[in-house]
Amino acid sequence: MRGLRDTIPTLVAIMVSLGCISTFGMTWFEFEDSRATLRQVRHESLLARQRLDRATRQGELSPSRFEAVERVLPKTPSVAEVLTRIEAAGKDVELENVEVPKSDNQGWTQFSVRGTGSPENIAEFLAHIERSPRVVVISTLLVEARADAVPEFELVLRAYHRTPLRSRR
Repeated sequence: MRGLRDTIPTLVAIMVSLGCISTFGMTWFEFEDSRATLRQVRHESLLARQRLDRATRQGELSPSRFEAVERVLPKTPSVAEVLTRIEAAGKDVELENVEVPKSDNQGWTQFSVRGTGSPENIAEFLAHIERSPRVVVISTLLVEARADAVPEFELVLRAYHRTPLRSRR
């Protein structure tokens, strides 16, 4: 009986050790897998930046190739008009979400846009927004490479309009 009492703690210790080693091994493989995914995303991001740089150097995305646009500051906000322009500009990108959050801001209306597309198509989309005759400002822009190599973008636009003059007393 004494020999059995001595071997049980030894067996338990061995089982606990094997469990720890296997847990460590699985954690290590998950860590290596996530590192590989991160390396791939960085590589795709670098390739996307290189394609965008190459397109810019070749003059394909040069702002100088676009005609001058006379800007208009409308008297009233027109959400429908701006949404139509965003959709027209986004014909080469996949627009996933366009929102118009409620706001009490006088003088501008904010639009949140999210979508995916090639770096060239995203740049062309932004150029279309930039060429809009209505005064539209890109206040925030975020472009991220994804694992499937199609960059995702999020931007916040502000479409400006005139505000009524306040009476002086």
